[in-house]
Amino acid sequence: MPTGRLFRGDDWLRSRLTTAVAPDLAALSQDLVRLGLTGVTDASADNDNDQANALGSAIEAGALVQRLRLMGGPDLSRDRMHERIELGERKLLLDDDALPDMDFLVDAIHAARTMGRGTAWHCVSRAELLYALFALDVAGPSQARDRIEHAGVVPPECLPLLAERSLTVVTQPLFIANRGDRYLDEADPEDRPWLYRLQSLRQAGIGLGLSSDAPYAVPDPWAGMRAAVERRTAGGRLVGIEEALTPEQALAGYLSPLECPGGAPRRIAPAAVSPRPSASAPADARADLCLLDRPWSAARENLHAGLVRAVIVSGRLHYLRDA
Repeated sequence: MPTGRLFRGDDWLRSRLTTAVAPDLAALSQDLVRLGLTGVTDASADNDNDQANALGSAIEAGALVQRLRLMGGPDLSRDRMHERIELGERKLLLDDDALPDMDFLVDAIHAARTMGRGTAWHCVSRAELLYALFALDVAGPSQARDRIEHAGVVPPECLPLLAERSLTVVTQPLFIANRGDRYLDEADPEDRPWLYRLQSLRQAGIGLGLSSDAPYAVPDPWAGMRAAVERRTAGGRLVGIEEALTPEQALAGYLSPLECPGGAPRRIAPAAVSPRPSASAPADARADLCLLDRPWSAARENLHAGLVRAVIVSGRLHYLRDA
């Protein structure tokens, strides 16, 4: 039965549109600001220098105010990239029914490393995760930061494999809230205990970043935090409640730098504590801040976007909610 859904059909659809319709990035950026987002990562696999230039123009025009990290294909480069765009990882898509040739993947890993880039692997299933781990093993060790996107199924035997390779996992807790009932109904029984794991990744020493995967889920980090804490489907079923995070852990999943998801967030040091600039925290670093309307001790009890009072990006106030 036709569903109207296109899988991996971006290029096909784009080539058949008679008129190019540019998205309203200014409206989108302001929506994201109101949610408290000061930086975003575009994880599209087909991003190239044309997309980078278009996004750079949007930043220059003031339409896109967030810091941006841009993943993409093999030709994406730092040359002429806007100073507020970070060159991100080579994105590699894995699908169970059409896994790429291993030689292709190993060559892609080496090419990315030559450019100073890591790799980001779309891994939803157990098979995709194992295939990515094998490809990275064949390519050999590197100082590059590699990451697993989604990690929809992580069986126990994969936890030490991820940790030993210093891989970061960037996953989407909101998928449990939005799609968890379908996952429980349709996933292989042996995979159901290991769906979109969180706490076990942290306890295994694996860097854990949280994201929305918008537009496949709403880009609201507060909804993502609630989902990470509650682990409850739309139908009210619990999915791996032992994987739940504390509110503090869920918040930390969204606070790490774009280039190091799961890492330590930047912090503001009081002048009395750190009166002099340092290499790791220069005195002239521009602030990215999301200010809440109440203390965290109260906010943690009810995580929602209405908590956001003001947002500063690169030292400039971009949102101030009326009292």
